[in-house]
Amino acid sequence: MGRKDLTGKDYFAEWERFAELLNFTFYEGENVVQKEDLSQVVRVYPSLRGTGEMGRDIFMKDKERNVYYGLELETESDYSMPERVMVYDACELEQQIWEIGRKHKEERKFGEDAAPESYREKKSRMGEGDFLQPVITFVLYLGTGHFEGRKRLLELFDVPVKTAAMLEGKIPDYDFPLLEADYINLDYFRTDLKEFFQAMQCRGNKEKLNALFHSESFLRLKEDAARAIAAHLGWKRLTIKAAKEKEGFVLCKALEELMEDARTAGRREGQASGMSKGERKGKKEERISIIRNMQREGMDRALIVKLTGCTSKEFALAAER
Repeated sequence: MGRKDLTGKDYFAEWERFAELLNFTFYEGENVVQKEDLSQVVRVYPSLRGTGEMGRDIFMKDKERNVYYGLELETESDYSMPERVMVYDACELEQQIWEIGRKHKEERKFGEDAAPESYREKKSRMGEGDFLQPVITFVLYLGTGHFEGRKRLLELFDVPVKTAAMLEGKIPDYDFPLLEADYINLDYFRTDLKEFFQAMQCRGNKEKLNALFHSESFLRLKEDAARAIAAHLGWKRLTIKAAKEKEGFVLCKALEELMEDARTAGRREGQASGMSKGERKGKKEERISIIRNMQREGMDRALIVKLTGCTSKEFALAAER
């Protein structure tokens, strides 16, 4: 499991953030689900292939409304996503039926006066008065741009046009609500999800990122929020210092400091190698050093190219040294 996966699961599973995502996605922005309504449930299902297990990213029960919500965090498009979501939901409903059947079996009294178990109940594993709790799974795409995977089960089928027209409305379908980080409306959010999605939507723009990191809201980010932002920007870390005069943590000029550190290292290397061939060579060495230091910080290639405008040759040179 990668760093983004671990950090993202911890970050989005916090109850207040998860409740805000639910209200945004399913309840038209109304403050319906409260954090107190939620309890996290760990679900691991047997793989349908007979090997291994399947686990959800985040799974919560809304105790007030008797609804289960699953959230899948995706950093890459998944072409089979509708089938995957359908299997998760079906496995959860099967789990509920199994638990109902087990409870009935445990509570059954054996003796002369005990009514025999009906064939219907035995076959169904539930009685006529039993009900299941609905399961809704939604997907949050944290990659750049639009999710390029299919969004409906019908899109996975290769059926002749004539046949599809004749079977319209008869082939079972399955879909899921999709959120794309780069296109989420930020006006709704009141938690630090707003800052998180702001950073995602500015990840390719150095000037906007720098402005964000100097804004009042970013200066008060909690540590786990800053870590989640760093992980999904492809950085090893953001510079965080405990604020002495205020609670919380301060995000201190992260991009600016990173660039300045890289420039300083570049100047030192340039001075050490000598500047006898003129200022142009020195600037080139400094530029390569900046790129190399960004690579050492763990930044993604695409982000380095956008921030520095470097060529493939310069990127390769920096990686070699």
